[in-house]
Amino acid sequence: MHPPQSIDSQPRPVYHLGSASPAVSIPGHESVPVRDVDDLLGRRPGIVLLDAALPGEELVRAVQAIAATPGPWLALLTANGSAVPISLGWPADPAELARWADGADDADVFELRHVLARVARARHDLNNPLTSAMAETQLALMDAEDTELRAGLEVIEEQLRRMRDLIAALKAIRAPTP
Repeated sequence: MHPPQSIDSQPRPVYHLGSASPAVSIPGHESVPVRDVDDLLGRRPGIVLLDAALPGEELVRAVQAIAATPGPWLALLTANGSAVPISLGWPADPAELARWADGADDADVFELRHVLARVARARHDLNNPLTSAMAETQLALMDAEDTELRAGLEVIEEQLRRMRDLIAALKAIRAPTP
């Protein structure tokens, strides 16, 4: 279950650039046709449905226009009734897109900021049990007299340290500061 939206959240517009009818519809939202990439400039941020049949240079120009306009934009490449966020190539759930278009900041949409928040949360969540496992392994090593058992515990400790280092490296993946 998703928490309620904030009171001041406004629906995000849905724009469609490409053929006469969009290849994807977002439940409860009409898409505004956009004739040209330049028509996106100065518009309120929202979802842009980019028809996969657009020429490559038009797609590039559209992404550049979106990148040049501040705000929460989401660009989706659409074809055959499905939508894929351009940044990650992940199928987008129309219900979650509708929640995001309604203004929900917690919608399960793969914006970069959401992905980075998930990475930070996963890093924290993995670190806690890892620390416990390392502590227990080190305590067992202090009492281990059997050489086979000791060798096995040392392998476990080494692999846990490796996991710790990999998790620590995820700290470098964070949102750029403005």
